[in-house]
Amino acid sequence: MRGELYDVDEVPSIDLKVRHQDSLTSFTASKLNNELDSFRQRHGEKFRNAYMGLDLKKTGIKVRGVEEYSCKINMVTDKGNFHATSKGIGVIKAVHDALKGLETQIERKIAKFYERVSAREDYPHNILEEN
Repeated sequence: MRGELYDVDEVPSIDLKVRHQDSLTSFTASKLNNELDSFRQRHGEKFRNAYMGLDLKKTGIKVRGVEEYSCKINMVTDKGNFHATSKGIGVIKAVHDALKGLETQIERKIAKFYERVSAREDYPHNILEEN
């Protein structure tokens, strides 16, 4: 029995496309869906629109009968492009690590964006401090 990852239509801010998902079991697919839903809920409101491409590939290495996977995530948003890669024993570990790397990049980029906006002279908190 093979699992299918669904296309994301419930959260309109992040569109998702998963490549090479044909070898996933239904259990693995449901775990990945939960992981990706959690990521979208945490970061969906930060972007007006976003597209995320997730690419899964087997590396050919097995440890205790479990395949090693390579995961690449490319995310194109209105606030910039984000890229993360990871390798892990099992699909869930590889995707989890790549999402953590993507999350770190997003947090840095958003923090820099707000630092630039708040440093402007006409930003409201600077106007209030002058009075």
